[in-house]
Amino acid sequence: MNPQTRIEKRVLQWAKRYNPDSTKQALEAITQHGCSSGIVGELFYYHDSIKWFKYYRKDINALLVEMLNSTGLSISELFHDWDTSDPLAQDTQNQNLLAWFSFEESANRLLAQLEDNE
Repeated sequence: MNPQTRIEKRVLQWAKRYNPDSTKQALEAITQHGCSSGIVGELFYYHDSIKWFKYYRKDINALLVEMLNSTGLSISELFHDWDTSDPLAQDTQNQNLLAWFSFEESANRLLAQLEDNE
């Protein structure tokens, strides 16, 4: 497995800590349950997810643009909880959604790499 982005590297580190015996099982857990389940302790509280968002903002934006372009969805279609009054993600709710999105999508990509190499 070869993480391509800074976020993927961080997600891989999380997966190895979460389940030292099986990175694949850790990645499956996040893809099945999502960040909203509380499984990712470092994104549990808003102040943590906002910190994540701000640190990885450029990476998240690139990931988001790629997702929007590949799916053809609007941002409010992609995120049902998207606050349309905050289109630039200046407030907590949308920043939190994007932090979770970046973690979950990176976990999906890493899991796909693992499965392709099996």
